[in-house]
Amino acid sequence: FWNRRGAAYGPNLKRLKKLIQIYSLQLVAIVEQKTGLENINSIRIRLGMECCIANQCGLAWVFYLSSFQCHSVGESTQYLSIHV
Repeated sequence: FWNRRGAAYGPNLKRLKKLIQIYSLQLVAIVEQKTGLENINSIRIRLGMECCIANQCGLAWVFYLSSFQCHSVGESTQYLSIHV
């Protein structure tokens, strides 16, 4: 779970990508990324993830590898619940 202002760009995105590599993370959630939902796929690719899901308002994003199957089971503007 990553709640870092502007996580979608610049040094913060590089830091998140490095953490994913160091710890071999297969699922990462970020909130308050300060970018629009239209950028989710480009960020997914930059993070090296294969899949992504977001709540309808685009404030909570989950990136994951295809070894998982994730489905939204509930959401609001403040959260996204997924079944893994």
